[in-house]
Amino acid sequence: MNPRGILVFLAIGVLSLPGCSGGSNGAAPPAGDSQVKPLTLVTIGDSATEGDGVPDRYRSAWPYVLFEDSFPRASTFVNAALDGATVANAASQQEPIAKEVKPDVVAIWLGAVDLAQHTPLESFRADLRRLIDDLERSGSKRILVADLPSVYAGAA
Repeated sequence: MNPRGILVFLAIGVLSLPGCSGGSNGAAPPAGDSQVKPLTLVTIGDSATEGDGVPDRYRSAWPYVLFEDSFPRASTFVNAALDGATVANAASQQEPIAKEVKPDVVAIWLGAVDLAQHTPLESFRADLRRLIDDLERSGSKRILVADLPSVYAGAA
């Protein structure tokens, strides 16, 4: 899977962040970059969010590309993703990490494992809504949620 494909959806939300400038891609900082407030990004998801199967995950997996390309230089990134995570699992094991970190931005990409395990759609929706609501209540300012690519359409 192309890790940049998921970025199209996520980058739109991140690029609209107030006070966000170019990432730490090695380019010279934009004028006034020292005035840009650092942000904290937490990613929640399964093995795709961890970067499994991607050569050089720290440079090529979507969460790392998103962070590098879209966040100010002094920002912080925590990848809370776990192999085999369902939405219910993310709520019990990854959400506490996000609550502790108190991120400005949370990026969520879940659903493939729920699909493989035949999680009922209503349960998935309710658990995802509850996860998002809990993150909002705990102070996350921006929550980005990606959907599954169409390649998963036949997997149900």
